[in-house]
Amino acid sequence: MTSQQLHALRLALERSGWCRLENDAGESLQEIASLFGQPVASVGRPLVQSLLAMPEERAPKNSMSGLFGLGEFPPHTDVAHWHTPARYVLLRSAGARAVHQPWSLILAIPHT
Repeated sequence: MTSQQLHALRLALERSGWCRLENDAGESLQEIASLFGQPVASVGRPLVQSLLAMPEERAPKNSMSGLFGLGEFPPHTDVAHWHTPARYVLLRSAGARAVHQPWSLILAIPHT
């Protein structure tokens, strides 16, 4: 990713709070995250995790799927419980469409 592309991404994040990144160059999620700062994993978890929707009866009771199953989730922020919450959350499509068009969604988390 060029410095010009990175600058455009940062402007989009500041303007709207999110941006979609078409990842034609094939950078890994960790490489993209490193452009915005030092990636940090949750304690005892890998840096990159898979998010899988599942029915309530198969999900841990205190998880979003455990509360809402396969239904609509309310707005929420991952890792908001951290002492210093994340500034950015990166999501990457892993579905069939991603095989042909890899992309990532970068969410800017406002700090108050």
